[in-house]
Amino acid sequence: MLVFPLLAVLLAGVPASYKAEKELPIVNRGIEEAALMLDQRHLQSELVLTPLPKVRKVRKVRINTKAKAANKKTGGFASSSSGPQSPLAKGLRIAGVVRIPSVLSTPLVETLRSHCLSIADAPYPDLSNVLLTLNRSDLRLPLKDPSVVSALDAILNGALGDLIEDVLTADAVLHELACLVSDPGSQRQVLHPDVGFTSELGIVTCFVALQDVSESMGPTVFMPGTHKAGFKELLEDEETRDELITGRPSSLSLLNLGECAVFDGRILHAGTANVSLERRAMFYFSFRNPEFNPASGTSQGSLCRELRKEGVTLAEVRMKCKS
Repeated sequence: MLVFPLLAVLLAGVPASYKAEKELPIVNRGIEEAALMLDQRHLQSELVLTPLPKVRKVRKVRINTKAKAANKKTGGFASSSSGPQSPLAKGLRIAGVVRIPSVLSTPLVETLRSHCLSIADAPYPDLSNVLLTLNRSDLRLPLKDPSVVSALDAILNGALGDLIEDVLTADAVLHELACLVSDPGSQRQVLHPDVGFTSELGIVTCFVALQDVSESMGPTVFMPGTHKAGFKELLEDEETRDELITGRPSSLSLLNLGECAVFDGRILHAGTANVSLERRAMFYFSFRNPEFNPASGTSQGSLCRELRKEGVTLAEVRMKCKS
């Protein structure tokens, strides 16, 4: 059982000032949710590792024109390529989140972290909207810096890239490329999905730790299984939301340096309060099904304007970053 001191909840209380007064109700609700989870610590565990499969030696780059034509007729979208799926893909389908071993070497992580934090400390960084802005920054990253390109090459031209292709096809579109920086004093977010519920998987997000993440540094908490139908509505209903939180298991994403949490955009999750004296930096990216319309969900994604305009696919990112 993980032990998270009550002091952490108290320190996640209301600070003296806010960048936006409208965030106050969100902060207060986040404190309530943290207290509810604290009362049910027996239901909380650490997100467990899932071994990576071997990298495919042969990879086909294709445009799924048949699926696109079929989806235009039905108004829906295809969830994945056909054929057998890896244990990682099955785990993502069942739980909505998987933790995988190191996808980046220590030198790559150190170089990327230094680059991202230099952007965070620059006078005018390219920031995206983020839930609760106090001491929390969401930095859009261009696909130009060598450290970003090297990181994506190592990740996407490996087993994790195969996983994304398994569940979204090689035509999946880059939806986000950013670094989330949580400084000491950042508040606990409320539970939320990144997109509205759809019957099929629309977005997959990958969070890579740029340092070891301890429980006091504000790790992301996930509620496995809540990417399925009905849970978003339970969370939004004041009569059922507390029971949902106290009645279901949750998992803390206590990643080691270079490890990755991969999750379905529909799963309920929240960044917890950073009550440490250290920065938590998470390099992340997401891909969406080419037939999924982000406007129908709750997130337009943290992506620089140039990349959003280009509409880069998984296959194209792999080729651009390949060493």
